[in-house]
Amino acid sequence: MCARFGVQLSQAQLELTFGIAPEADDLLDQPEIRPTDTSLVLASDQEQPRYKQVRWGLVPAWAKDDRSAANLINARSETAAEKPSFREAMAKRRCVVPASYYVEWRDEPGDVQLNLFGEPTSISKPKKSKYAFFRADADVTILAGLWERWMAPGGPLETFTILTCAPNDLAGEFHDRMPCLLSNEDAEIWLRQSTTVEEAQALLRPFDSAQMGTRLIAE
Repeated sequence: MCARFGVQLSQAQLELTFGIAPEADDLLDQPEIRPTDTSLVLASDQEQPRYKQVRWGLVPAWAKDDRSAANLINARSETAAEKPSFREAMAKRRCVVPASYYVEWRDEPGDVQLNLFGEPTSISKPKKSKYAFFRADADVTILAGLWERWMAPGGPLETFTILTCAPNDLAGEFHDRMPCLLSNEDAEIWLRQSTTVEEAQALLRPFDSAQMGTRLIAE
């Protein structure tokens, strides 16, 4: 799954990647984005993709309230086209989430304490370490997503979810799911209004681990 990601990008990097620059650099410096935070996405909307500031955690258009948002931060790519919460968005409202990295945690063994003779005396408690995963072949890590517009009592609320798939070899060492990463070329196809659901579905596969990197963020 994907429950955190970070954005530390420039307008120039987004323009180089997508051929479209956001009007402002708002939301381009967010080292850790959490569910229900607002993030910048590039959304298929009408004839040309455009940037939107949307909240993470999809609220279906037919929902009675927005309480589902915290539970719909991810959508399984294998079934998104069939699920009522995502079916229409998969056909009409796809988006990409520009990121610098996404985050996973891993339980690490505790440190062994040695005495003066080099003999183990104690082991500290296991710790949970935080790692960043990113495209090593590009500045922008492109996450495939879906967006939706819900008519809230105070006006329209636009939200998004990140699609996930089976992990590649690198991500599989940390979790049994990973976000669907897209190449620059596949992102363009994903955002086209003319792309069918079947064509879009074919893009949602584990990203080549040889083109990815990871680094420790914090222990």
